[in-house]
Amino acid sequence: MDEIILKRIADYCKGEISKEDFEKLGEWLSENPDNRAVLKSYVELYKKGREISFLENWDREASWQKLSRRLENSRKERAGRLRWLVRRFAATAAACLLFVGGVYYFYDNREVEKRPYGLAMIQPGSTKAVLELPNGSEIALEDTSAFYMQEQGTVVRQDSGRALVYEKRGAQEKAVYHTLRVPVGGEYHLVLSDGTRVWLNSASEFHYPTRFDGDIREVSFSGEVYFEVAKDSLRPFVVRAGDVRVKVLGTSFNVSAYPDEERVVATLVEGSVALETESEDVVLRPGEQAVWDCASGKVEVNEVDASVCVSWVKGRFEFEDLSLEEITRQLSRWYDVSFEFVEPSCARRHFTGGLWRDMQLLEFLKIVEQTTNVRFLRIDEKRIVVRSY
Repeated sequence: MDEIILKRIADYCKGEISKEDFEKLGEWLSENPDNRAVLKSYVELYKKGREISFLENWDREASWQKLSRRLENSRKERAGRLRWLVRRFAATAAACLLFVGGVYYFYDNREVEKRPYGLAMIQPGSTKAVLELPNGSEIALEDTSAFYMQEQGTVVRQDSGRALVYEKRGAQEKAVYHTLRVPVGGEYHLVLSDGTRVWLNSASEFHYPTRFDGDIREVSFSGEVYFEVAKDSLRPFVVRAGDVRVKVLGTSFNVSAYPDEERVVATLVEGSVALETESEDVVLRPGEQAVWDCASGKVEVNEVDASVCVSWVKGRFEFEDLSLEEITRQLSRWYDVSFEFVEPSCARRHFTGGLWRDMQLLEFLKIVEQTTNVRFLRIDEKRIVVRSY
């Protein structure tokens, strides 16, 4: 098969094929029934690649050689022909997702099944939170199918989408504050009394009034939170995360302020926000990210793909040139496990890609293992050791 056909197949999989090339591809399919089987295999590989979509950027050639050695052990003739095609196709830039799909498609599960580390038992996180009321009482929202209460002129209910909704009803005698805590392995969504929507990621805590009656709408949190702020030109919306203050009128943005990260990261999706610190203030434009270093007090602003930074809200992990150490910190919060690196070099390896948050952890770790020299060993219920082999 020549490179032209391979290029046309790649464009077809990505939905970027021209009308002329589409007709040429049809002619090639009609030449031999086996050609249709080849195209079908590529489409399946591409779909798998989009589904798993995990790729190591820095050692792609070594990863491909490792995969090729595994493929050489296959006994089936069609698999042999497909290996040759994938090898040729992976040499082109358009082959990235097919390469990833190929890793998953040809992976031999028997090797992992023989290992006694029990990673298959680790499940992804779910929708759950604990609501703390002013009197100190707590309500576990994951266990409450229907929740309704009225306090100081505000109705609080849990809707069918498992979101906590606050609605003004009558006068309020004094300010009432609630605290919503999302544990490790959880996530939650709420709608504030002004219509602002808030998404809380794992291991986050959110402190807020049940309604906004003053000249300013102010909340505070730790962890990671995504906001879609209801517009109100007369009352700015202020978010406090430690020593950092984010001020907006109406916009969508994400703020990450985990205690173990030693930095606060604010990413603007749309609108405009002002990040205020003790040392300096910066104004962000859509697609910009401000990183405040807790130790130095300095703020660095960079252009980023905002959709990657807020992908967790839509049920995905998206990693763009992140170290394995940074990635495992995110996985730890969602799967409620800890990772320990035997060699620092493993922690520094960089990756780009993504996966759905409802995937089992084992599926993700398989991909990493099969494209690198990294292995994950489960030591006990909550601890996973990462080492080279």
